[in-house]
Amino acid sequence: MKQSIILSTLLVLAGAAGAFAQAQQIGSGALSPEQRFKQWDKDADGTSLITPPVRAPRVEFHTFDSAAAKTKVSFHIYTPEAYDTEKERRFPVLYWLHGTGGGAGGIAPLSAFCNRAIREGKIPPMLVVFPNGLASSMWCDSKDGSVPMETVVVKELVPHVDANFRTVAAREGRLIEGFSMGGYGSARLGFKFPEVFATVSILAGGPLDLVFQGPRAKGNPAERERILKSVFGGDLDCFKAQSPLTLAATHAAVIRSKTRVRQAVGDRDFTAELNRVFSDQLTKLGIPHTFTLVPGVEHNAIGLLKGLGEANWEFYRSVFGHAADAQPEAKTDSRIKPTASPSPDPVLSPGDHQRTVNIGGRKRSFLLHVPPKATAGQRLPLVIMLHGGGGTAENAMKETGWSTKANAAGFLVAYPNATPADPSKPAQFRGNPQTWNDASGRFQKEGGEPDGVAFIGAMIDDIAAHTALDRKRVFVTGFSIGASMAFAVGAGLSERLAAIAPVAGACWLTEVKLKRGLSLCYITGTADR
Repeated sequence: MKQSIILSTLLVLAGAAGAFAQAQQIGSGALSPEQRFKQWDKDADGTSLITPPVRAPRVEFHTFDSAAAKTKVSFHIYTPEAYDTEKERRFPVLYWLHGTGGGAGGIAPLSAFCNRAIREGKIPPMLVVFPNGLASSMWCDSKDGSVPMETVVVKELVPHVDANFRTVAAREGRLIEGFSMGGYGSARLGFKFPEVFATVSILAGGPLDLVFQGPRAKGNPAERERILKSVFGGDLDCFKAQSPLTLAATHAAVIRSKTRVRQAVGDRDFTAELNRVFSDQLTKLGIPHTFTLVPGVEHNAIGLLKGLGEANWEFYRSVFGHAADAQPEAKTDSRIKPTASPSPDPVLSPGDHQRTVNIGGRKRSFLLHVPPKATAGQRLPLVIMLHGGGGTAENAMKETGWSTKANAAGFLVAYPNATPADPSKPAQFRGNPQTWNDASGRFQKEGGEPDGVAFIGAMIDDIAAHTALDRKRVFVTGFSIGASMAFAVGAGLSERLAAIAPVAGACWLTEVKLKRGLSLCYITGTADR
């Protein structure tokens, strides 16, 4: 442990020494602002406006011509699988701001983290933009005007992304999030431009004090001096004016009324205390926000995101669930109304609706019954009915009577469709029935249902995006193979369900590790063989 601390300290000091030597040259006054900007533009390792491309799955490297910087500026962008398959759909955007030293190293693990969550149905599909914020721009326009980073990101990059990608081009479709210096930057830009970003996520942000004397600054005064001089012109009043806390106070009325704010930090993070103080200051300003102190986490972005657990996925779902667009509709019973939801905040009318979601590049369908009481404005529970082997969503709707009960009691009912055992052939009741991947391995061939649990999770998110769903009251039931699938869904989504009620079906799971306790009602007949 001591050896790792000593090694880390030497690496930090070595980097600071090199950076300080550069700062002495750049900030000495020998270079004009134009010359200084060109110096930033050509330097490597986090100080170039065009970084080397990062090669990672579903990540693309792009550049654009910046009028503010008078040169090309690079960025990376992650797109989910649904971006390729759903050509008419628009997607919300997460802008991720990296920490000090440059962000290239974090792009691959962060994009993989998001991609995995999207494929598993934990969060809705979204784009993730990774701007290039240089090694220590603080995501500010420098006082001398030589590095207009704030302008590049807010006034140029955001419009460029909206113009060249299928985005939800409104504040409700944008979340700005960052770690360390990026947390400082997300707070700055989110508070200063509430008309651009609807949500701000501050992860282990820093420096969050008004005097630039936090643990890192005190531990590395050369780095503090370099940043203070290069970004803020050596002017502490300029530093205070750019501070997220100052901007929060200036724009408090608007932030209170229209911006959602999340703040999180590990309890072993050296920035923890100043983050706590910052949270207290937001509270004094009357700015609603959440503050989470994550046990056992040091100053590590992926560690912090993982440490937040299910609360992290719930945050993204609640922020972007409403921005998910409806998928192209399949032909179905003429009595069922096909629905589309092109607006960012659609609400489904009472009645039956055909819906689809995308899982692993495959469109999955379900029927949703919305009761008349949905117009009353209250949050509604949801019952998910999983049909048996060879069944369909339409048959389940007709035969179970759940929709009639829903009309009387005031709750939503979803009837998802399974997939044929052999997806290469049409579904047939006897020859190729629709079945669930219930963990038994009895019915699904290789290439069959990709992930039924992820499908149900994505379906819940779609319903939440288009109805007044009460996420705390989601129930799953099923018959026969559908009952077996109900067990699998309960095990995989325990933290998102209130209870499961399998009917006349076996549990084929060999190991069950629930994230949260789950109520169970198991029903079967004594003569059922």
